Amino acid sequence: SSNFALEGAISALPKALVSNLTELQALPDAGGYGQVKLLAQQLLTQMNKPLSMRREDLRNTLLSATRRDLVVLANSHDPERRMYFGLDLISSLFSDEDQSIRSKAVELYILRTYRGYTVQDVETVDAKDVVDKTPAA
Repeated sequence: SSNFALEGAISALPKALVSNLTELQALPDAGGYGQVKLLAQQLLTQMNKPLSMRREDLRNTLLSATRRDLVVLANSHDPERRMYFGLDLISSLFSDEDQSIRSKAVELYILRTYRGYTVQDVETVDAKDVVDKTPAA
């Protein structure tokens, strides 16, 4: 929905911060500034799109993703192609109306959180009391 917002999220970066990040992007490559330039560029890119649009982009990605794609997505480090999909945004899809989106979001969350480890498999199980919002039989 267009009214989507994460608690405590900001909709846009303050102008002074955008100016400072733009200056950091212009630093020379020499002198060890590469990482600083990259982080400034990533932050500017991520905040250039409203949160609701980033959420919808992630939802659409999950909708068309296979389980194998989730591993690649969780370990993605390509700043040019990778959209923002932090744990806060991923977890916002845990309550999506589509069960497949919820399941993929949970799996992506686990894979992204534990990307330094080898996760062999993730299995999601829907409990009756959670799915139906009634006590389990």
